[in-house]
Amino acid sequence: MERKAGNAAWSWMVSAALAAALIALGFLFVRHAQDASLKRSQTLTVAAQAALDRSDFESAARYALAAMQGKDWPLVGFDAHKAEIVLAGAVAYSPALPGGLHFDCGVGSVAYSADGTILAVTLTGGNLQLWAVSNHRLLASVPFDAGYAEHPSFSPDNRTLKIADRAWALTPSKDGTIQMTDLPAAPTPSPASKIVKALEDAADRSNYEFPDTYLATSPDGSAVLSAKGHHLHLWNTRTGQVTDIIPSPYIELDSDFDQAVYSPSGRLIALRAGDSVVILDAKTMKLNGAVLRSDQSVQLTRFSSDDESLAVVNDLTALQVYDTHNLDPQGQVMRQIGLVSDADFSPDGETIAVAGGDGLVRFWRVKTGMPTRKIQLPRFESRSDVVNLDAWIARDDKTIAIMDYNKDKGTHVSLWDIAQGTMIGLPLAERSDARIAGISDDNALYISANSLSLLSLIDTRTHAVLRQGIPAAPEDCGYRIAMSSDHRYLACSRVTDFALFDLKGAGHWQTLAIPAGGLAFTSDSKSLRAYDPDNGDLTTFVDLATLKRVKRPEPAHEQANAPLIFNGTVTVAAGHDSPSYVDVKTGHRIGPERQVDWGTGNVAANQAQVHIIDFDHALTTYRVDPAIGLRGKALKDLACNKILPGDLSMFRDDELEQTPLLDPKRDRNACSR
Repeated sequence: MERKAGNAAWSWMVSAALAAALIALGFLFVRHAQDASLKRSQTLTVAAQAALDRSDFESAARYALAAMQGKDWPLVGFDAHKAEIVLAGAVAYSPALPGGLHFDCGVGSVAYSADGTILAVTLTGGNLQLWAVSNHRLLASVPFDAGYAEHPSFSPDNRTLKIADRAWALTPSKDGTIQMTDLPAAPTPSPASKIVKALEDAADRSNYEFPDTYLATSPDGSAVLSAKGHHLHLWNTRTGQVTDIIPSPYIELDSDFDQAVYSPSGRLIALRAGDSVVILDAKTMKLNGAVLRSDQSVQLTRFSSDDESLAVVNDLTALQVYDTHNLDPQGQVMRQIGLVSDADFSPDGETIAVAGGDGLVRFWRVKTGMPTRKIQLPRFESRSDVVNLDAWIARDDKTIAIMDYNKDKGTHVSLWDIAQGTMIGLPLAERSDARIAGISDDNALYISANSLSLLSLIDTRTHAVLRQGIPAAPEDCGYRIAMSSDHRYLACSRVTDFALFDLKGAGHWQTLAIPAGGLAFTSDSKSLRAYDPDNGDLTTFVDLATLKRVKRPEPAHEQANAPLIFNGTVTVAAGHDSPSYVDVKTGHRIGPERQVDWGTGNVAANQAQVHIIDFDHALTTYRVDPAIGLRGKALKDLACNKILPGDLSMFRDDELEQTPLLDPKRDRNACSR
């Protein structure tokens, strides 16, 4: 009996040991799988951010989606929030428009019709096709063996299409398609055609001589442009006279002129010389603005229909739009995988169609990332060289209060409607005995301090004094006093601590021993955010009812007046040339890494737009892309529909080879899971 009991106990102990061993092995297996999944996700996230930083939005989205795969698996799931942030940046900053045209062969050229309703596409497979821009319906297709053909051109009435020496009559059919009919060649070549042919024949006959290179023909056919080295030859097609021109002022170039394109109006000429682009006034042949010098060889250039923008393709895959006045970049770099063989602006200049050697016609939004508006806010006249300017944007971003102070003119305050750009109410008359110490978050009241430092509350619209004799702020307080939206609390920073005044309370300032390099009330006026830049960007929230610290999401890398959007998940700061967004949870930048100018000035934002006012009193407004705040399935679906439609979601063979962590079978399609 005792032996049986002993055997049973022994058996139980062995079973328990085996169970514990199995549990331990299972735990080790799960832990190993978690570590492997997390390492894979982190590595792919780094690759995604690197692609995003070079404006390769398609690769960034693929890598980010791959980094997120498996994050929801039971037991071995992992935190892929950073990968999700990179994906949000790729979607938000990408200028790609949903949809595109997909072909089984390379695309040679693209061109919009004069009214923007039709897109002509030449294919290396031997076809010329017309597509409806609105719904991507095929309207016509004819054989056309041109390889990478010259740029097509429509007549202003959309009745004729011409490519090189061929032309077609376009006749609408009852079913909405278009009938294309070959037009006979002109019996007599035009004067411009004769000059072009003579230049090309001379180039063919030359052995070791250095012949003229044909560059372009003006839109009206009155001039032909050729080049020999850095000399331009302008041929008058009516008289046959040729003028030798050296663009002025003199331009130092490393290469000869070898390509040119006239703007649609014929007013400007864009000249390519290796990795440089020069824009000339076609009438005077003088430099029109700056010289664009690229670090890559320039492939082609295209003007917008209004002559205001120039698309430049370099490095075979990257397209950037520039202002033709000074060649400043506009919007995002548009980078794709596959040779960019041609591009064309829509007539309204809002969209650009890009022909790819990979068989895709992509459509890009030209003004992605550009300001929607920029206005110069007024400054009052000054008789002094020393002028103190300040401005406050209301939390709801509807108004701006502007203060101008100098020792001769005193103080002026005015309230401005942001949407209308007009003054609200009356400007404050000269007041040499007062300064503006702060303003409420809604811009309804401002705080004035007299020569004795006593404070008054004044209506911003009417400048009527609503309350006066408020005790002066404690010594060493910052020059700005913050005021809550409910007009109850005042606060000022003293770096090592801050002071708070309850306008409905005991009537004296209270000091709280919390470091605060900057202060901002929350929108509900229930708490105060204290920001300490000298302590790792520490942010402390203080409950105004209890004056105790409270736990709230801690925004990373935020400035004192950086607003929170998307329910407090994203904070906004002033970037070097656009807003900068930071994920509150991780402190990770959303979008390409770029310089942040923390000294730009005031920033106000909501989920629709961001306003930045700089120290030159320029107000710049930017649109907030909704993808900045998207997460989860909604973000993935948008990425796959906007950036990675069709085969673009498939990893290329070279990407799979360069990234061993990607499984060629499981991970080939980034949008499959």
